[in-house]
Amino acid sequence: MLAWLDLAAAKAATEFLEDTDAWGAVTRALAGELELADSGGPYEFEVELRKTASSNMRENLSMMEEFELVADKTVRFTALDMDIGFRRAAYLGYADMAGVTKY
Repeated sequence: MLAWLDLAAAKAATEFLEDTDAWGAVTRALAGELELADSGGPYEFEVELRKTASSNMRENLSMMEEFELVADKTVRFTALDMDIGFRRAAYLGYADMAGVTKY
């Protein structure tokens, strides 16, 4: 059953992307014809929060030097590795929990 669902999803994606620029890029990437450009780090992130940073979030962020609260709803950070950068961005989703300072 799951294999059938995977097949149906692949077919739907193919039909959606066929004859588009995205389809050409996907097929070239799968064939190994695209040269990926990596600008390398450091990567700079600036995240606009949905709501004003709570006092818990402010306290948590102040204990971690990699984060900078630049406005009530804006957090800035830099990461040498893109994976770490996205992990830090994900951390902001639960940074308002008291005492949570690990990501």
